[in-house]
Amino acid sequence: MDGYVADAIEVYKGGDPSTNLALVLSARDLNDLELFTKVTSAAADRARESLAASQIQLDTASAAQEEIDHGKQRLLDEQRKVDVLAEEIRRNLALRRETLGELQEQIEQLEEAARAALLTGGVNPTGSFAAALAGTGPASEIPDGLVGTGVAFEGTASWYGPGFEGNYTANGDIFDSSLYTAASKDLPLPSYLFVTHQGRGVVVLVNDRGPYVGDRILDLSHASAEAIGISGLGWIEAEILVRN
Repeated sequence: MDGYVADAIEVYKGGDPSTNLALVLSARDLNDLELFTKVTSAAADRARESLAASQIQLDTASAAQEEIDHGKQRLLDEQRKVDVLAEEIRRNLALRRETLGELQEQIEQLEEAARAALLTGGVNPTGSFAAALAGTGPASEIPDGLVGTGVAFEGTASWYGPGFEGNYTANGDIFDSSLYTAASKDLPLPSYLFVTHQGRGVVVLVNDRGPYVGDRILDLSHASAEAIGISGLGWIEAEILVRN
């Protein structure tokens, strides 16, 4: 019987249906037939279980691969979106830089034209600004039309000019370094001062703000500084004036 079982198992492993049929027909009695049926049935069950497990593994692997493929596609789609956005940002930045450059160039041209007009005498103070400048300039004493208030102060003064020509002062006037003006951090705009340095004097119109360097108290226009002999920094005395 053991030999028969072994033969039956080997025959079933061979997978030849005709051989299996021959084995069934070779059964000597019902016991042989029943034994063969059990052997083939158990082997078939194991085969089916193995096949089912393999199918599950295959399905799982297929699902995992499909998820990986979908993930890759999502990443590619997101990367394309990022690339499009980055390109749009680059274009916008380039356009803004170009526009800013054009505006800066126009501003520089306008400033240069204003400075050139001042240097050639093409722009002269008019209206209230011209009236405010009346009485300013080199003076050994306070001129007619202005009176001292007795309020005086002293300290270090500097001068300014190059790079500011044609710009607007804090009082709204066009700066011209050849006019007798000055900048103060504190005095009302406009104000008048009688400024002296080493025995020389000048009446100035205060129409700008500054200086903002160290302990300097006044920033004189080039003409004002030159009138009292200041070429860099100088110690000055100043009295506040008013029109009479």
